Amino acid sequence: MTSRTDWFCVGKASTFINLESEHRGGQEETGLEGRCKAFTIPASGQQAAAERADGETGDVQREVLVFSYRGRIHAMNHSCPHSSFPLSRGSVFDIEDFGVVLSAGVTCAKHGWSFDLFSGRGDRGNYSLCLWDVDLRGDEGADREAIEVNVDDEGSLKSAAGTAAFGLMKYYTGNNTGDTPGNLPSPYYWWTAGAMFGTIIDYWFLTGDSSYNEATKQAIVHQAADTKDFMPKNQTRTEGNDDQGFWAMTAMTAAENKFPDPPADKPQYLALVQAVFNQYVQRWDVDDCGGGLRWQIFSFMNGFNYKNSISNGCFFNIAARLARYTGNSTYADWANKIFEWEQQVGLISPQFDVFDGITIGADKQCHNLDNAQWSYNAGIHLEGAAAMFDVTKSETWKTRRDGLLRESLSRFSKDQVLFEQFCEPVRRCNNDQQSFKGFMARWLASTVKLAPETADSIMPVLRATAQAAAASCVGSTAPGPPPAGFNGQPGTACGFGWQQKGFDGITGVPPQMNAVAALIYPLAQKAKAPVTGKAGGTSKGDPNAGSQQRDPTALKPITAGDRAGAGFLTLFMVAGSLGFSTFLVI
Repeated sequence: MTSRTDWFCVGKASTFINLESEHRGGQEETGLEGRCKAFTIPASGQQAAAERADGETGDVQREVLVFSYRGRIHAMNHSCPHSSFPLSRGSVFDIEDFGVVLSAGVTCAKHGWSFDLFSGRGDRGNYSLCLWDVDLRGDEGADREAIEVNVDDEGSLKSAAGTAAFGLMKYYTGNNTGDTPGNLPSPYYWWTAGAMFGTIIDYWFLTGDSSYNEATKQAIVHQAADTKDFMPKNQTRTEGNDDQGFWAMTAMTAAENKFPDPPADKPQYLALVQAVFNQYVQRWDVDDCGGGLRWQIFSFMNGFNYKNSISNGCFFNIAARLARYTGNSTYADWANKIFEWEQQVGLISPQFDVFDGITIGADKQCHNLDNAQWSYNAGIHLEGAAAMFDVTKSETWKTRRDGLLRESLSRFSKDQVLFEQFCEPVRRCNNDQQSFKGFMARWLASTVKLAPETADSIMPVLRATAQAAAASCVGSTAPGPPPAGFNGQPGTACGFGWQQKGFDGITGVPPQMNAVAALIYPLAQKAKAPVTGKAGGTSKGDPNAGSQQRDPTALKPITAGDRAGAGFLTLFMVAGSLGFSTFLVI
């Protein structure tokens, strides 16, 4: 193409329609015509590309096609490299498996050839589509300063975390009149809200800022439901064991941090965790694969025949932490049982890799190990193993803890900065996956509190991650109703990627929550260890909680809202000398 490195302004990012996929014949795709823009690149030295007007014809071989797909801006040559046919008449697509995007691309309408959105490679022949770099900048292209932080200064960390937390809680609408406490607006799932409040509890504990305590307490009590087990009727048609587990872990964090207790006539944190534990025990499935929790609770849900590490990790995590908090050996026995079952079926390898899940076969055995490794699967087991070593002081649990820590840092940090290895390098993390590395930061920090001897390995990663996360908090989108608008302090929206300096254009609850986590957890080294029932704890328990059986036929139907998102930023693009790739930076 060209060796020029000029940047060309193509207007506000908010003027590009955010395309979403529609299911068509086993593939997710949507048409581009009328939903994209074509630009002619000017001579060197000019700053703005000329947009082709609607209905106007042009030389597609001299044009660049720009569109927004799933909240990300893409730019590419307008002409198909095989046929010179306008790609604007084609479609964009992605193919997913259990929420993981396996492929994303653009298809030419003339011959059906497809080209990958991230590499430009064609699906046949030796043709490749030239992609263009994309830079998302502030108003008028002006540079903005990121949230400033000195990771060695407690006050600086607290101030930076406060700015990020303010932006995070502006996404929350559950405390608005007429809204449901504890829920986030679509496209965020119920479990994400539960995880968010866990982050906010740690934010209060580590910074002392109680601004969001009442909203957090209200959310936990409301979502506990009348049954006091985190199975509210308006969620359980879509609720899985992992979803319930994230709310239970938030309640466990509240108990361990001595978060202000609810009134005596309301559900208590410790009792809520015990309720979920008891229901997990009831769901432990020895008939298939010799044990383990299924991903889903009810048989009518997709994924019922999948036993995954995150559901069993939730069970293991709360069992280990309940053992530590209560001193009851039954919880410790279950923690050991769960961990050993995961080792037996291959979910946890001899090297302490943690794989995603296994499928129940017709022979009632587990097959088809999904060997994807996600940071939250490793982290949730790491915290549990640290708690179990704190309880038992056994070499077995020390070996497990240290092995999980070694593999976690090896796989999920790069240059000492946390990242999601499976999807982040190719920019294909979905909303759920975008949140995982923030949980890893949480569980690394918890490990430091439970096992101070691990600080030399963990703290450099947490400090470097905090610095990188702060550098991403320079974004801005137009204020507006969540989830599309960022309503925090202008210029402080936090991006997802931390490997490159600056804002990558990916905003929302997961990136903002990750940044809060990254900024608070360097404070964990000097924080008090989690309390127990015998040493400072105040939360009341109920060992028999959660024993009632649930009737799926009594559940209310659920409706899903539309995903949304837009950015009011100035968009620039550049052609490089070695082909083209896309990335968003402010």
